[in-house]
Amino acid sequence: MCAEWEDYPTFRAWALAGAYAYHLTNERVDNDGNYDPGNCRWIIGRQQARNRRATHRITIGGETRSLAEWCERQRLPYARICARIHKLGWPAPRALNMVASGGRKG
Repeated sequence: MCAEWEDYPTFRAWALAGAYAYHLTNERVDNDGNYDPGNCRWIIGRQQARNRRATHRITIGGETRSLAEWCERQRLPYARICARIHKLGWPAPRALNMVASGGRKG
């Protein structure tokens, strides 16, 4: 953390001048950078969790998203898609585009 933020009133002023809200978390834009005003932003916790290094990212048609985002976007059950990829060894595009019997995805 930068020395500037060791002074709570300074950190509080930065937070309130930005997009701070009770339901948001402080995230570093560059994970290798410091916690400082030029490298931090306020985002929702779900999005912060998807920005972790360990997040499974998939590129389809030149578009990269987390597996959770692809599932959410296509209204597919995350656990089922994970099982297809990790247990059955399916490539991600196949796992995400498979249509079950009855005409529904999933």
